[in-house]
Amino acid sequence: MKAVFIRSQTILRDSHLTHELDESTPRLVPATLEAVRQLGGPETMVVVYDHFAGSGDELPPSLQQMISQIENAAGRVDVAVVCGHQPGASCHCWEDSPGILWGAASRFALDLSSSFLIGDCVADVITAKAAGVRPILVLGDRSVQEVLATSDVGKDFAVAPDLPRAAEFIAIEQEIATTVGAPRDPAVEIPIEFAAEAGSDDLPLVVALSPEARQSQARRMGARLQLGDITRWLVFLTVGGLGLSLGIAYLMTHLYRVQAFPAYVYYLTLQFIPRPIRGAIFLAVGALFVSLAVYSVVKSTRAAASGAHEGRGRSQRG
Repeated sequence: MKAVFIRSQTILRDSHLTHELDESTPRLVPATLEAVRQLGGPETMVVVYDHFAGSGDELPPSLQQMISQIENAAGRVDVAVVCGHQPGASCHCWEDSPGILWGAASRFALDLSSSFLIGDCVADVITAKAAGVRPILVLGDRSVQEVLATSDVGKDFAVAPDLPRAAEFIAIEQEIATTVGAPRDPAVEIPIEFAAEAGSDDLPLVVALSPEARQSQARRMGARLQLGDITRWLVFLTVGGLGLSLGIAYLMTHLYRVQAFPAYVYYLTLQFIPRPIRGAIFLAVGALFVSLAVYSVVKSTRAAASGAHEGRGRSQRG
């Protein structure tokens, strides 16, 4: 699965809007809405991203309003990614630490080397390049000189006058890639800290909005359960089973016959403790680890269900 990342400010600029959307602002123009609609596809997610300082764990109302307008025009936004960090705060979302892209790619198994980013500033170009994504710079009413000024970002990226032209460029590139293959280099490997479902405070908020995105997230989470979590469960169950077995063995020994142990086993197996108490201790230890295993399973299952529920709720509020 690939993606087209598009900055919400770029969408506003294409509709000649200079401020965030609310219920009183004009709607996005039809050409902008149609361009966004063309970005999505069966194998392409549309990811809207931007910086909203202090937004916390909820999507900003202005972004929800934009997504609602796009969906009402038969468009689709699969994922929203928000950097809510205040200026000067620790942030791993942009430029050389492109958490905006890595967070979404990790959550939804996106192929960044086949993905595009549509932005309207130098920071967008740098962020895309750092993650191995193809950047497209939308000028709007500005010139290339006005946007790039003295920045040193090279010339190896596309420039479009508006969003419809950017969408056309992506469609042509994807058709060529389907026909003759894509010569693009592999994307940079995503660091492990960006692969965690529960990110730290310096990472962006990633929200699944569409049914396709929620299904992809569930599949991705299931794969992670099969790796790390199942290993942890097996360890708990093994140790718990061992404790239960030892407890039963000691109780049976007390009931039927007494076996001689080597000297070192006397201390290793707590022989200096009365047998009934010793058996009860091992039973308690075994029960504890079995309980930990059950708790781990329940916690992971609830986390998966909660993530899907929150995604649906935020999508409905949008």
